[in-house]
Amino acid sequence: MFALLEAAAFGFDLAGARVPAIVLWCACAITAMERLPLSVALPCSAALGANAAMNNHNWIATTATTVGLALAGYVVRLDAEARGNAQRC
Repeated sequence: MFALLEAAAFGFDLAGARVPAIVLWCACAITAMERLPLSVALPCSAALGANAAMNNHNWIATTATTVGLALAGYVVRLDAEARGNAQRC
């Protein structure tokens, strides 16, 4: 399912629909960091690298967005783990 969403994002980008492509890339990266095991989530979050590679805009803003989304996904992951541990006690 994740690969299908990534392929859809590339398809949107190639068709010229940049906004849906960026939304899919960002949603996939955050969801991967939140739900997948960390060893799998990091390569899957590299999908934002694809966005950065295909982006012709300001590289500083693209880098800040990529790092910010990765951190946001990781923070949501840590929050879910903490809530799960609190309910077990």
